[in-house]
Amino acid sequence: MSPQEPLLDASRARRLPVTVSITRRVVGDRLPEVTHWVQAGVNLANTYEGFLGSGWVRAHADSEEWHMLYRFADADTLEAWEAS
Repeated sequence: MSPQEPLLDASRARRLPVTVSITRRVVGDRLPEVTHWVQAGVNLANTYEGFLGSGWVRAHADSEEWHMLYRFADADTLEAWEAS
């Protein structure tokens, strides 16, 4: 394969799973409210075709910076979710 050849054509790439990463700052006293909001969103997403899962990560227990990952089966199902 030459350096000019793409590793993956655009059509095939759109059919691969897509992971989205979002970073949010959550102030400590809002943690229960945000946790409830996130769980409600995950519960809704779990009913959506093409949703593969999600998760939240923090650097340590006291961190206000949260990183959320969510994954869809392909670009089309992600775009449908975002437009819903």
